[in-house]
Amino acid sequence: MPNRKIETETVTPAMFRFKSEYLKLDIEGNVFEIKTTPELYTNIFAFQTRAAQLIKNTEAATEGKLIELCEGIIEKTLGAGAFKKIFANREPNTNDCTQVTLFIINKITEYNKA
Repeated sequence: MPNRKIETETVTPAMFRFKSEYLKLDIEGNVFEIKTTPELYTNIFAFQTRAAQLIKNTEAATEGKLIELCEGIIEKTLGAGAFKKIFANREPNTNDCTQVTLFIINKITEYNKA
């Protein structure tokens, strides 16, 4: 009987690794560490609720109010002084503030799903 090479399949086991409770974000060269706690998710939900209410009331949705709202969530999420660090080299406007805020929320959401 000739020698037959029997092929064996390598099975990679499913793995579980605890992830850090800290998420790091680099925004405009500033690295922020966010502790992912239930309070963080409560703050994000509250921000989304306030943003929706403000946008519905177009008379109240001035640029200043929208920037103030974004500044609040950035400060609560990234820590005191984060807004000034991020916008140190540019004047805050609604577009930039919204982009930064959505970036933060999206990254936290992605981190939570992983």
